[in-house]
Amino acid sequence: MTLRKKLFLLTTASFALAVLAGGIHQWNAYRKLIKAEEDRFCKESLGEYMELVNFHKTVANAVSSYVAKDREVIKAVAGGDREGLYRRLRPLYEEMSRDGLIREMVIFKLPAVTFLNVRNPKAPQRDVSRIRGDVVRAGKTCTSTQTILICINYVGIRASNPILMGDEVVGVASVGIDMKDFLSRYTEITGQGSGLAVSDSALKMSLLDKSYERYVGSRLKVKGYAVETRGELSPRDVPIDLLGLSTSRFRIGERTFVLCSKPLEDFSGRIIGYFFTYRDFTGFAAQAALGSLRDLILLYVPPLFFVFALLLVVLSRIYSRIERTLRIIDLVKQKRFEDIRGEETAKVRDEIDRIRAAILEMAEEIKSYVDTLSKEVDLYTSKAYLDGLTEVFNRRAFEEFGKKFLEKMVGIGKPVSVLMIDIDNFKDINDSFGHQVGDMILSEVAQVIRETLRDSDMVFRYGGEEFVVILPGTNLSGALKAAENVRRRVELASFKVNGRKVRLTVSIGAAEGKKGESVEDLIERADKSLYIAKKTGKNRVVGES
Repeated sequence: MTLRKKLFLLTTASFALAVLAGGIHQWNAYRKLIKAEEDRFCKESLGEYMELVNFHKTVANAVSSYVAKDREVIKAVAGGDREGLYRRLRPLYEEMSRDGLIREMVIFKLPAVTFLNVRNPKAPQRDVSRIRGDVVRAGKTCTSTQTILICINYVGIRASNPILMGDEVVGVASVGIDMKDFLSRYTEITGQGSGLAVSDSALKMSLLDKSYERYVGSRLKVKGYAVETRGELSPRDVPIDLLGLSTSRFRIGERTFVLCSKPLEDFSGRIIGYFFTYRDFTGFAAQAALGSLRDLILLYVPPLFFVFALLLVVLSRIYSRIERTLRIIDLVKQKRFEDIRGEETAKVRDEIDRIRAAILEMAEEIKSYVDTLSKEVDLYTSKAYLDGLTEVFNRRAFEEFGKKFLEKMVGIGKPVSVLMIDIDNFKDINDSFGHQVGDMILSEVAQVIRETLRDSDMVFRYGGEEFVVILPGTNLSGALKAAENVRRRVELASFKVNGRKVRLTVSIGAAEGKKGESVEDLIERADKSLYIAKKTGKNRVVGES
């Protein structure tokens, strides 16, 4: 067989194998893309679900706590004045329920006897201790509770707070929202289909007979669950067997859906059902498949044909010489200058040899520069961007790379937040103990900040006693938690001054970056939050989204 035929066969076989490898690669990339999109959807959707649950728990707890601490309420509960209590609470209930924030407001006598249902004041009093463990616990422990549970009327999110007269618990205030309203709000906010599947046995155990008939009558019973949905799917379409899996896929006709679910746990930790959300992935899967096929055709086939043909023709003559030149470049990159001496060319024949000779000459110059600069680069790097007193990044570091980092994160819409930290009453420390002590305090506070935050967070001394912190991958909620940790650590820390222990506090302003805004605007919003923290009493955290 002639060399030409061998080269032809080699080219054909290589081309076919490369196309096959490209097809396999694109298929795997397609599957990974689908899986990544499914996981992203479920993570974001269930994250939004938890955020909305926590929001309603917070609202319910705030209203419940407000009611429990109202003096007129305490007086009416202690005196058994249901009419006076109803007159006091009815306006608040109407205002909150009108906005859909709550559905129920109930005052209990201990241990868990309904004293007044503000929504239905004529409802008879009942002892619901068996199903309202949250109310019993709130009354026994004098603590608030927030949970998802089934009461005698509906499934909902509830918060309960003890009503105290002096040191004595005289009752419990409970506020709740119906999960039916919660589902509608979730779908309205996220635009995603959602639903609820509640165990029929749990419903029978807790709901009154009429409430059970009403609840089940407006939903579909499937395999021991009462199912309701929001969005385009009906309860009949929901694959109940897949509930409990964090991510699953199912088909309806020619359409493919992704289902994400999360267990509903009541106050005792018992699973009473599942929340689920879903999305039609048919269009996305089709687009991903077409994109993978297009990439295979456009990106693999033409380039591979020309590359293999060119390599077979050209590399047979020059590959070894290019490889030798590349070896020299690799040795330069690895700073293995001693090994380069064996690669010297005795005679310069053409352009490749001249390039190799020029690389060898540059390698000698680079070696000289490396030897000189390596002695100074560490010292220069460590001092140029670090504050000599606090050993955190200085203002120059913030201006040169801190701002660029923020611009990049904000520009691509990735979560990033900024903290502005200021030591409270620092001028008094300087005036009372001198600037030397003030410098020591600055250094120790900076150390506390560094130790409290993550390694990925960047701390800068912005000026005087003020610090700026960049929190990558952190939204406002996470930033406020981090800021509160710093504030608490500084408040609890003990600073020794002339043999005495001195307590310090800091005020912190937080702001989350908005896509498209400038770094200056982000810093200004964090600074305004710091100003508010200072003006409203210091030693606190204030955030702005």
